[in-house]
Amino acid sequence: MVKNIDPIVYPGQYRSHMHSFFGSDAVTKNLPTTADREKGCASGENPNDLSVYWIPTLYYVRGPTDSVEVNPGMFSTYYENIDKAEIPYSQDLFAIAGNATARSQSDVNEGTTGLTWWCENGPEDRQNRNRALMPRVTCSGNIQVILRFPDCVQTSNIKNYAYTAANGGRCPSGMK
Repeated sequence: MVKNIDPIVYPGQYRSHMHSFFGSDAVTKNLPTTADREKGCASGENPNDLSVYWIPTLYYVRGPTDSVEVNPGMFSTYYENIDKAEIPYSQDLFAIAGNATARSQSDVNEGTTGLTWWCENGPEDRQNRNRALMPRVTCSGNIQVILRFPDCVQTSNIKNYAYTAANGGRCPSGMK
């Protein structure tokens, strides 16, 4: 689905820029609860993964008034070190990867979010630019991006989450 909604940042509103949605189909302009997601389809091969993901829709700009939506060829999620998790995912969990208020490259913390763009089949130019910037070369194949989600949460308030990468590889005090 591609829609001008962001249920986390602007719940209940058609106010956002365009987003491309992946995973469960149980998403509307309202932030879906776990119970809402249980009514939708699974996000992948695991029938218990009812996650919903969305990203700003990418456009190729051909001219001042001519833009074309770039449809992703594939979307993958990886749950790393899941065997080291201290707590299970909480009910109604949601998280924003990166900075939802970013308006420029200087608002992106590549070291924390792991945001990295590259050309799948080359040529490689990551050594010559900020990895959070799109490649400055014409990719011979697909363009890929990695974005790390927060991996710490305050169990008493799921709206309070953080990155271990911003805290020396550990969760801040009071988080799991």
